[in-house]
Amino acid sequence: MAQTIERPATAVPTRGGRWPIVALAVMVVAALGAGTWWLVDEYTGVDRQIEVLIDDYLQAWVDGDGEALLAVMTPGGRHVSSGTPDTGYSGEALAAFVESIDATYGFTMQTLGDPVIVESTNYYLNDYYLVSQPADGSLTGIGFSLFHVVERDGELLISYHEWVD
Repeated sequence: MAQTIERPATAVPTRGGRWPIVALAVMVVAALGAGTWWLVDEYTGVDRQIEVLIDDYLQAWVDGDGEALLAVMTPGGRHVSSGTPDTGYSGEALAAFVESIDATYGFTMQTLGDPVIVESTNYYLNDYYLVSQPADGSLTGIGFSLFHVVERDGELLISYHEWVD
């Protein structure tokens, strides 16, 4: 008589399913999307455009380049200093003033941090930004610039600049 030995059935390990892989894929896609959104916002948003505009404007002062200065301003754009708020300069007089400061004094300017948008509104159907930029100028010492930045025909321009020391 033959005897048969029965072996208990071996449990085949099962995988936990596909949900961990799906969850991981969703998290990766979400992280990539958020990262892309941040990069696009950081480097193409209005804040970055304003920062570049102000950098160009201040560099024109340092270079004594009146023409470059007027290129980033509205046609009626004006500059005033806290010591002379009633006089100020605009147009060709401003360009000549910037060129004379550089020729006479070798003007320098070092910004102290990033520009800060103090106010943003729609003013007479034009976007309008009030921006503050702290700086240290070789002629005036530490102070800050206050800029009115407007959008004209899709381009950001400075319509008013006041230096306060």
